[in-house]
Amino acid sequence: MMNPGPVNAGNTATGGSGQPLKICVVFDDDISACGAQVLIRHVVSDFASDTQSFWFDELDLPTPGVAAARFSQ
Repeated sequence: MMNPGPVNAGNTATGGSGQPLKICVVFDDDISACGAQVLIRHVVSDFASDTQSFWFDELDLPTPGVAAARFSQ
């Protein structure tokens, strides 16, 4: 599982709620995962964010699927 942690950990700006933006990436290959991380860095450059990434295949298993669902709440 690719889980690079917070993309902008040092950035203190947040979405309107005062909480870091939660971003969940689901991907099918390393190229897609890397592309998503680059896009996220550009899009949320002014916001604190927590990012978690999952392989599509991992979501068939109960534990990662539940973790992905809970992360987005």
